[in-house]
Amino acid sequence: MLGNALTAFREIFDSHLSQLIPEYPKSLYAPMRYIAALPSKKLRPFLLHTFVKGYIKNNRNDLPEKYWDLAAAIELLHNFTLIHDDIMDEDDFRRGRKTVHNKWDMNTAILGGDGLLALAFDVMSRGEMENFVHITREFSRSVLIVCEGQALDKEFEVLSSVDEPNYLDMIYKKTGSLIEASSIIGGYAGDAPATEFEHIRQFGRNLGIAFQLRDDYLDIFAEQDELGKDIGSDLRMRKKTIIMIKLMQHGKTLKKIDTLISDQNLRIDEIRSVLEDSGIADETNELVKSYTDQAKKKLDSLSINEDSRSILWELADYLEQRSH
Repeated sequence: MLGNALTAFREIFDSHLSQLIPEYPKSLYAPMRYIAALPSKKLRPFLLHTFVKGYIKNNRNDLPEKYWDLAAAIELLHNFTLIHDDIMDEDDFRRGRKTVHNKWDMNTAILGGDGLLALAFDVMSRGEMENFVHITREFSRSVLIVCEGQALDKEFEVLSSVDEPNYLDMIYKKTGSLIEASSIIGGYAGDAPATEFEHIRQFGRNLGIAFQLRDDYLDIFAEQDELGKDIGSDLRMRKKTIIMIKLMQHGKTLKKIDTLISDQNLRIDEIRSVLEDSGIADETNELVKSYTDQAKKKLDSLSINEDSRSILWELADYLEQRSH
């Protein structure tokens, strides 16, 4: 069910999103169109769309344009965060393609990111919805929380150590909050019962945390041609991921890893063996499963239709087990 639903959604969504981004002036809009067209799971707009369809009273398959606009606004907002994140992290590639600042230049990337944020709010505000005030508040709130998460991530770079609770708070803000907002806004747009919004929020929050934890794992264990960036890049930079935090709790294991990443050619197979033998790989996967299970448990408390419930359940399983 998930595969068919996601394919059908993307066919309509990608075309709709492309039509929303102008072409002139090219110096502003070409970078915006470029990042919007990069290979993407479209997780956030799909979540919003699924919650709308799960709650909307007429349960129609051909949702009115205002709901597609709302899904597009979430994706535009997400792309804004990606451009600025790549600038701050000085990344040259995203999803296997050049980052915007690498393909053009820094000033163009900053302007393109700002343009995406402005366009996201413009598109979000086009449709008249009963819960528009709540939608706007959630949309705006998510922008600020993502910025908080990015600030914490940068702060962590200069700290000698970060504990697990602080790391989980950071990834909720930087990654999970927009997945949470997508779920909540979909609930508001579909007019979900007021008593269910906390359950929707917890579903999105836990799913978002699980999503980032799985990303941390895949930095080491994904296949190079699927990951879209260099395998082990987070580890090489000693970025404070869940893997590094657990390594710092295993002093002897960290020393072994240090000898393997000091080599110019990353000895990834040996690194994987060390992480598996130490139990860190299993601990990370157990954490991913724990947050995924917490997300799925919240679905039992929702009155969405069964098709949407099944899709969300399958989506959670897919994200837990994905290979890229």
